[in-house]
Amino acid sequence: SYGLSAPSDCGPRLPRRAMGQSYQKLRQALGVNEQKRVLLVGPNGAGKTCLLYGLKLGFDETFTTMPTVGFNVETWTHKFKTFTIWDLGLRSKMRPLVKHYTPATDMVIFMLDRSDSLWDADELLGYVCNG
Repeated sequence: SYGLSAPSDCGPRLPRRAMGQSYQKLRQALGVNEQKRVLLVGPNGAGKTCLLYGLKLGFDETFTTMPTVGFNVETWTHKFKTFTIWDLGLRSKMRPLVKHYTPATDMVIFMLDRSDSLWDADELLGYVCNG
């Protein structure tokens, strides 16, 4: 509109990308990594440790787990996100201590096994939600 025109030999036209794709490519080029803290909780024997080590080692691996005393913590990276996953072994006497793990938590995974008592799960969920 100001009398300027683009030269006809600008070279090949680049493919148009959606805004999210361009942002993802920029993050990839810069090596930007997002950190997330995850709390993995649920009744005893629900499979929390199996999930944790399945993510870390791969689900094709065979591994033996024992009941968690205290906690297990592993770091798992997927694409540009790094998840620090805290697997809490919350036996009945340790359940009130969950309030010390919930601050600065980005995500909670609450695991249940179909054989778990709903009363036990409800009590544990109360500790997680209310600190």
